[in-house]
Amino acid sequence: MKPYRYINLTESEALAILNGMKNGATHHFRECCRALSLSNKGQKVPQIAFLLEKRCETIRRWFDNWESQGLAGLHIQPGRGLKPTLNIKDEDLKAAVKKK
Repeated sequence: MKPYRYINLTESEALAILNGMKNGATHHFRECCRALSLSNKGQKVPQIAFLLEKRCETIRRWFDNWESQGLAGLHIQPGRGLKPTLNIKDEDLKAAVKKK
């Protein structure tokens, strides 16, 4: 069994996380901040995963990103997600759409 893992935040880090929870630009970032805040308050990873409806591995990965990169590690990195299937710069495609 893995030992329980907690994130202990300094006062300034806790304020930054609280600000991120309230004013974060994306839902993903706000959830990561909430997970860190809950851990700082003594919640265990399985409890946080249950509350946020995420897997324990996801919460641990967020903790790893926080420890290695700080707040920047909680944002979704560029290049992630589904890539567009259509290229907006394709002139033939634009002409075909304009005809209809």
